[in-house]
Amino acid sequence: MISLNPEQELLGFLLLGAWAGYVAYRLEYRRAPFWVYGYLVVKVLAAWAFGWVYASYYCHGDTLKMYSTAGRLWHYLVQEPGAGVALLFREFSQRFEEVGWAVYYRDVRLYDYDYDYSAPVNYRFARLVMPLYVAVGGGYYGMQGLMGLLSGLLWYGAYKRWRGMVPLRGFGGVGFLLLPSVVFWGSGVLRDSLGLPLVLYVAGWLASASRRVSPGDAVGFLVAAIVLGLVRWEGLVLGVVAGIGYHFPWRRWWLWMVAGAVAWLILWVSAEKICAYRAYWLSPKERPDLLEGAHVFRIDCRPGMVGAIWSWMQGVWYGLTGPYLWQVQKGVAFLSALETLVVWVMVGWFVWRRRKRLCWRPKAAFLMGAGLLVVGMVAMAMPFWGTVVRQRLYGWGLLWLSLMGLQECAEERAGSLR
Repeated sequence: MISLNPEQELLGFLLLGAWAGYVAYRLEYRRAPFWVYGYLVVKVLAAWAFGWVYASYYCHGDTLKMYSTAGRLWHYLVQEPGAGVALLFREFSQRFEEVGWAVYYRDVRLYDYDYDYSAPVNYRFARLVMPLYVAVGGGYYGMQGLMGLLSGLLWYGAYKRWRGMVPLRGFGGVGFLLLPSVVFWGSGVLRDSLGLPLVLYVAGWLASASRRVSPGDAVGFLVAAIVLGLVRWEGLVLGVVAGIGYHFPWRRWWLWMVAGAVAWLILWVSAEKICAYRAYWLSPKERPDLLEGAHVFRIDCRPGMVGAIWSWMQGVWYGLTGPYLWQVQKGVAFLSALETLVVWVMVGWFVWRRRKRLCWRPKAAFLMGAGLLVVGMVAMAMPFWGTVVRQRLYGWGLLWLSLMGLQECAEERAGSLR
């Protein structure tokens, strides 16, 4: 367990307040709506709650490892600049790689957080969030709060990108920004805190991009795409496909045939590896430690041309309706089960209230198909509810946008009658 320094925590809170004041000043300069300030407060509180759960309840986990790794990176950059530079830029030189391994073997406080894997995505993210550690003076809760503040700004940016294309007002805006699992899992020092809003921002930027793009806007998009690629490369692929695909004339039947064939090909090619990956995580011999206390669910995962579709359909069902109350073994899974139940009640109420105004929107249907593909594949690959309820949010975001887009026809007709 990591022991937190009270002096650093106090300094972290003070510096976080200074950063929040600067952000409020910039938002006021840009005439942001008043509700944005309240939303950022909610994100910061959620980030603190997320950090407290990991520090006090779990006593381990991604957030604490990320904090510790970022702290050690900054320590070496200040105390041993040569080793610090090598740890930050290990991929650029064989010498840097050798220095990094030497530090890794002698420093027990430097977490081996994916450092010894071929694809060090989490270690890469630790390097990306090291500036947050520095900006709050090394405070754990200050770092959590600053990440929540940054994530809230990115969510607001994604909201601004999509609100001109789908009616994200009232119920739609609340569901887009304040879904409990999105607020909780997407606020602390975790890759999804940046990945979730950046996927929607990249997709929204491409979906709303015109021929006249300002240089500043283009640079902002490139920075967002690069960060998303470093955090979650699959999220970058999803965002680009969803954004570019939104422009296609989906009223043509052959486009649906091509899209369906591509989706089926992706499932067919990846099903064998996904099923093997799932079997590994559910193997009592290989992963007995995870199976003891983890809440798992099983699907009949089959590779092949037809088996991939069957496995995906089961994944979609679990990804949209689970976890179930009678299967719950952990507190987080219980809250996720309640959230899923509430979400379905809200969606049912929304559809019933607007049943005469909903109509077929090809672009909304495309987003729905992309969201269902992601939700199904996540459930195919991840046998643990704790992981599924977080990763499926990448598909849930697209599904929510597609649902809001289905009522756009009625608003267009109402506007034309005026």
